[in-house]
Amino acid sequence: LRLLASGDIQAAKYDREKWRAQLSPILEQWAQLTSSGNNQGVAILQRATVRAQAGGGGGGGAKQGGGGHAVPLVDPVDDFVQMEFALAGEICAAVDATLSALKKVLFGSGLLTPQIQAAAMALLAGQVPGEWQTLWEVGGPEKPQAWLRELVRKRVVLGTRWMKKGGGGNSSSLLSAPLNLSDLFHPATFLNALRQQTARQLNTAIDLVKLVCSWEKDSGRLRDCPMPCTLTGLLLQGALFHGVLRESAPEAAELTPVPDVTVGFVPLRTRDTYEAASAVTVPIYLTPSREDLLSELQMPLGQANEQDRWILSGVALFLREEDA
Repeated sequence: LRLLASGDIQAAKYDREKWRAQLSPILEQWAQLTSSGNNQGVAILQRATVRAQAGGGGGGGAKQGGGGHAVPLVDPVDDFVQMEFALAGEICAAVDATLSALKKVLFGSGLLTPQIQAAAMALLAGQVPGEWQTLWEVGGPEKPQAWLRELVRKRVVLGTRWMKKGGGGNSSSLLSAPLNLSDLFHPATFLNALRQQTARQLNTAIDLVKLVCSWEKDSGRLRDCPMPCTLTGLLLQGALFHGVLRESAPEAAELTPVPDVTVGFVPLRTRDTYEAASAVTVPIYLTPSREDLLSELQMPLGQANEQDRWILSGVALFLREEDA
């Protein structure tokens, strides 16, 4: 596909042989990514069935049904995990349908419809087809090859980690191990689900809880948090972090990993885990492009009242690197 940069693409002209030569790598990549031997037993192209909202319980209480019977409430976190896994299946199925139809066109057994042509022209230009982007709206890689790899990675990890622990009505099991939010299509929705479920446990309104964090392994700082969650895999730009923020060395990498951080929601009246003078609020973005803000976390300072220094240096956290 990189060879296409040296020439103009004629959108209205269909040359089967040229298209086949230029698009075959994408088709072969998809076939390899979805082969059953590469995905730890996860069926990439099998659509998941999302449990009905009133179905199975997750220990989240009960509500009265139409016939006066108690209907278990679904844990928001558990419900989110199931919906995210189902979405991964829907996107994979849509991609497979497009590429299968395109393959038939390229080998002479299918008709070139406007929809197939639009997808082909996007791929020929090194772009993700618009139809796919509408299914995965935020945070997806820009290059088709990277986009497909990340799509399948998410489908696999959602099936092997998130669903096994949090998709069967036991969100406490899911939260017992470190979680990487880059596994998700909608990390912000996960945090909202965690917030909603915490508020339910605290028997309070969702807007009466706030996000706090602790960078120490001992989670005693979060003793007032009923549902602590450890995040792993975050990357830091603009500083080094080993318990406190420190200046980066000139030869240091642009992005450096940080230790796991425990986050959770507590009542608004609860004191922050770090005093205002000894910490700075750092934004979390999906990628270093800084286009999509996820949330903010406090990070301890080496010296008190240094907030302006780190804000001016552009310190930020990210879920993942930019795609190569």
